[in-house]
Amino acid sequence: MKIVFMGTPPFAAHLLSVLVEGGHEVEAVFTKPDTPQGRGKKLGISAVKAYAVENNLALYQPHKLEGEEMGALLEKLQPDFLVVAAYGKILPKNFLSWAKIAPINIHASLLPQYRGSAPIQWSVRNGDSVTGISFMRMEEGLDSGAVYHMEKISLEDGETTGSLFDRLATLSGEHLLEVLEGVASGKLVAIPQDESGVTYAPRFEKEDEKINWALPATDIKNLIHALSPTPGAYSVLNDLRLKFYQAEVVEGEGEAGRILEVSKKGLKIACGEGAILLHEVQPQGKKLMSVAAFLNGTKLTNNDKLG
Repeated sequence: MKIVFMGTPPFAAHLLSVLVEGGHEVEAVFTKPDTPQGRGKKLGISAVKAYAVENNLALYQPHKLEGEEMGALLEKLQPDFLVVAAYGKILPKNFLSWAKIAPINIHASLLPQYRGSAPIQWSVRNGDSVTGISFMRMEEGLDSGAVYHMEKISLEDGETTGSLFDRLATLSGEHLLEVLEGVASGKLVAIPQDESGVTYAPRFEKEDEKINWALPATDIKNLIHALSPTPGAYSVLNDLRLKFYQAEVVEGEGEAGRILEVSKKGLKIACGEGAILLHEVQPQGKKLMSVAAFLNGTKLTNNDKLG
């Protein structure tokens, strides 16, 4: 089958590799334009671009998906499927009628739950026990199309967005080819979503990254894990900004944000309800380090308070 693929992050790159290795003819790959990254603002390429270049696939990085040039390309390419995974842009209406068989989006949630750009982060943030993937027929609405197939997965203890991202990518890849074959043969029929169960997963804003120590320990742990490995949840200690990526809920009580215990094992911090233990910390402008290493250059006591 002829396929046009659209995606950007490693999640999408894995699915692209499944299509190529599965013997499908990937006519073209679309990914977002290169973006400045890091302090030096050097242009960084997406995981999908890296894979496409390495495998000599026709690559497009348009800033706009409209215009005469794009219209000519749509007429030139006649794919059986348009496969989209975390592309990062809303597709114009003419893209949705492009594929001969169907435009399919792989969405990292059990739709209609978590429509939007950050379904994995919100699943971790909300402490879900189960999430999954949905293979959806794309339409103009935000992740509102009828669903061909779903697969569930249980969240593990200590799950972060990074670990769940990887596991959902693997799960998606395991079922992608059979879903395309099922849709092409007519064995899979798209079922409309139940609109009464719709929830949304908007992108996290800067203010969402700051830890509110008045929240219960479980909520704080979930926030830290939802923002791991990037951008990281943060708090402030004596004007020093600290980021955290892993947390453990432990017993303890005290004023919210107060450091209850300082040791080489970690920082024990009181929350609005319970406490958390932090084993690693990333001071502003430095790399992630163990609490033991952090304490070599920073003196902390049980009287210090975060936030």
